Amino acid sequence: MSTIQAIAFRRNQLRRVREAFPEIERPGVYILIGTDEDAQDRQLAYIGESEGVGARLSYHNSNEAGRDAKGFWTDTVVLISKDENLTKSHARYVEACLIRGVVSNPRWTLPNTRTPSDDAGRRASSSETASSPCSRQPSRFTWSGSRRWPP
Repeated sequence: MSTIQAIAFRRNQLRRVREAFPEIERPGVYILIGTDEDAQDRQLAYIGESEGVGARLSYHNSNEAGRDAKGFWTDTVVLISKDENLTKSHARYVEACLIRGVVSNPRWTLPNTRTPSDDAGRRASSSETASSPCSRQPSRFTWSGSRRWPP
């Protein structure tokens, strides 16, 4: 069983968050949020996973003009394990579930260039038909709440 914690913060607070929350260097999922300049009534949400979320966020933060630039990014939500039981496979599963949710919501734009395969985030049911567990809470995780930085 893994306890997931969410940490929400502004992009410009990344360095301080990495210092205050060393667990951000673990595997997890992150959401980079900003306003869609092409459609003011929509938000942009780039969803990613990494074996070291803090380092990956620093890469995105320093890559202003590159192929993978995230100029829209103003806010961040990180989902990580409090007890080190979240693996890269778990993170990829959660990432796929989040991407499916955002793609189906007309208020969000997803700038991800790579998206999960059609069966990612799905689990075969007992009759071997695909069903999405993304809409129900997985039993192996416990939600511990979220923290906003700064407190």
